[in-house]
Parts: sequence; structure tokens; C-alpha cells
Amino acid sequence: MIRSIARIIVVAFSFLSSAYAYADILQFSAPSYNVNEGGAEVSITVTRLFTSRWSMLSTVEVDYSATDGTATDGSDYVSASGTLTFPPLVGSQTFTIAILDDEVYEGDETVNLALSDPEGEATLGDQSTAVLTIAEDDETPPAGSLQFSAPTYTVDENGSAASITVTRVNGSFGIVAVDYNTGDGSASAGSDYTATSGTLIFDDGVTSQTFTVDIWNDDEYEGDETVNLSLSNPLGGAGLESPSTAVLTITEDDPVPPVGSLQFSAPAYTVDENGSTASITVTRVNGSFGIVTVDYNTDDGTASAGSDYTAASGTLSFDGGVTSQTFTVDILDDAAYEGDETVNLALSNPTGGTGSSSAMVKTAVDGDSRPAPPSGLLRLRFTVSSPS
Repeated sequence: MIRSIARIIVVAFSFLSSAYAYADILQFSAPSYNVNEGGAEVSITVTRLFTSRWSMLSTVEVDYSATDGTATDGSDYVSASGTLTFPPLVGSQTFTIAILDDEVYEGDETVNLALSDPEGEATLGDQSTAVLTIAEDDETPPAGSLQFSAPTYTVDENGSAASITVTRVNGSFGIVAVDYNTGDGSASAGSDYTATSGTLIFDDGVTSQTFTVDIWNDDEYEGDETVNLSLSNPLGGAGLESPSTAVLTITEDDPVPPVGSLQFSAPAYTVDENGSTASITVTRVNGSFGIVTVDYNTDDGTASAGSDYTAASGTLSFDGGVTSQTFTVDILDDAAYEGDETVNLALSNPTGGTGSSSAMVKTAVDGDSRPAPPSGLLRLRFTVSSPS
């Protein structure tokens, strides 16, 4: 009797051990699933791999869940969880996940799927997790175009730096980039500003970025000067929009230097009657900034135009930094003794300066008297007089 009971216990233990050793395997039917964003729902299959004739006759269960990957519960899909029951001989079961369609482009997004807590004669297989991809069905938004925020910028020469803004218009999707560069206009890199170049990166949704141009201050008056700005090589699907070039103006902060005054180089000039021409020099003193002009003319003193000299008039132009110019008076030689004769020289109508920096004419009258030259040698004496 005792031996019979022991034999029954051994058989029962062997049966249970055999059944446990051959527990069915529960897992997802695939490592990944796909559904279009416009689809109402997606069906997920969980399979049961039978391992023995004993296990297939049992009922098994497994829990499932769907949680956020890059997709968001409530806006991209409806989270799901529950328990799947496999009656005897049933090899697969399914659960569904509702998909939420929107009009916002987000790209493909993912939902994490997981199985847990198998019950009955079952265990989890290698594919106890899977990924559901929701494929985007909206059109990709524009990346936008890049441009300077203005066609011109201004900075004082005594400012430490100019801040230049680049904007992104007509779209802001994705990461884009653009190169920027400075170049000499009338300003010179290394003496008026520091040359700069680089790349601006715009993250998704970012619509403006800035770069700076360092300004050099000096004590030399140069007037307002310009730096050329340019954008190039847009990346990430972005384009260039006008203005893709701009001008930075460095405003002069030093006082305007004096333009100077204009005068004859001497109060009197002398030329022999038999000299072909007399060269008269006009000088610029007390400043030489900018372009100035002055009119000159000759007039009879004791000499007569047409018989002793050729009347002359005109305009002398002085470029910036130029301090002297000349004009000539042609001399007419004759055989008649007339003694020293004079021609009056005058400057008038200075232009090119304003206010206290206006070009002025300084004049003087020659008071020299010289003895008559010996026979056969006649001299003309030029004097400068106040303008009429």
C-alpha cells in the first residue's frame, strides 16, 4: 500500500515537472509594426509557441502595454494596456491601439510595446518588447529662407562692436545653417574693424541669430566708412532671401579737419620781359582736408594785356592733401623800352569748405620799387591784390 502511494506521488511530480519544463512561449509576432498616422487603429498580434502536448491543453495569460516612445499619449495615440487570454489550443491573440491624426508635422514617431507577467504554463520569449512606428502623413513644412534683418546697419566708430542679426523667414522647420562674412567697403580690416566669418546655426523653430563685428577706434578723421556683409552656403534645406548682402556704416566720431586757406606763395613775382612765361604758385595753408578750388585772374597794372602779356584766368583745384598748384602768365616781348611794368594777380571765389573751415584768400600788395634795367633788358613786375 505504501509503495503504491509513493509510486503515484512520483508519477504526479514527474508530470508537473515535465509540464513546467515545456511551458509555452508568448511573444510579439514581429519586432516592429507600422501604421500610417491617418489610420484609425493598428492591430498587434501576440503569438503562443506550443512546447508540449501538455501545455497546449492549458489556458495561459499575459499582460500587454503601449507607452510613449517619441509619440505622445493623447495627441498621437491612445495608450493601451490589458491582459490577453489564450484558451487551450489557441496560438495567437491581438490587441489594438487607436491612432490620433493631427495636422502638425512631427515626422515618424514611435510607441513602445511590452509583454509582462505570463500566467499558466507559459513564459516570455525573446520578442517580449516591440516598437510601433506611426508614419507621418502630413507634408514636410518649409525650412525657410535666411536673410539680413536690414539692408544697412550703423555703428559709431567709438562703439566696441556692431551686432548683426540674421533672420529666418517663410518657415522654421528643422535645423539649418548659413555662413557669414565681412569684406572691405571703404573701411579697412585691421585698421577700422576686425574681419570676421563663421557659421550661424538655427535649431528647429529658431528664427533669428546674431554675429558681431568688432570696431577699431582711431584719432584720424576718415569720414564715415563702410563694411560689406554677406551670407552664403545655406544648409538644411534653407534658401537665401534678399537682402543676403548688407552694408555696415562706421560713423566717424572725430572732428572734421580744416580745409585750409588759399594764398599766393609770395607777395610779388618777377619775370624778364624776354622770358616766355611766368609761373605763379598758389599755396594752401592751415589745413588740407578735402577738395577745394579757387579762381584766379590777371589784370592790367602798368602793363597792358595783349601787348605786354596775355591775360589769364581760370580755376585751380586742390585734391585732399594737396597744398600747392600753379598757373602761368605768358609774356609778350617787344623792342620798346617801357621800364618795369606790373600785372595785378588776384584769387577769388574759394569753394569746398563750409563755416569756419571755408577756404579763404590771403592777398598782399607789392610795394617794391626797382631801378630801371639797362637798355635791352625789360622786366615785368607782378603784384597780388585784393579780389574785386
